[in-house]
Amino acid sequence: DDLNSLVGCDSRASLDRSIEIDPADVGPTSPEDAELLTDALRRIALPQRPSSVPLFVLNGLQDRAVLPQWVSTAVARSCELGGILEHQEVADAGHSDIQSGEAVWNWIADRFSGKTAESNCR
Repeated sequence: DDLNSLVGCDSRASLDRSIEIDPADVGPTSPEDAELLTDALRRIALPQRPSSVPLFVLNGLQDRAVLPQWVSTAVARSCELGGILEHQEVADAGHSDIQSGEAVWNWIADRFSGKTAESNCR
């Protein structure tokens, strides 16, 4: 149950995190550990290389598990690498309550029908 409180996406886990887990309990405890963590996160940061397929990215601007600025940074990097990417943000959605509506299904149907993917990279 402690693991779900730490990494779970449901509302109970979010509440548990805000009440029971102090950020100092899960962070690095020395400058060396902080550097190791930073290096590890850089190695797994997305994107690593240009995508060979089009992408659809949907995120909520109230997300506290995958912060919107992280998504924006990854999207911008993918665009810089020449990706074909459609990015949509939902202003009033978080991590576990986001509703895609028809957007995702239409995007997938368009790919299967052979329609060329549009990109809203800036």
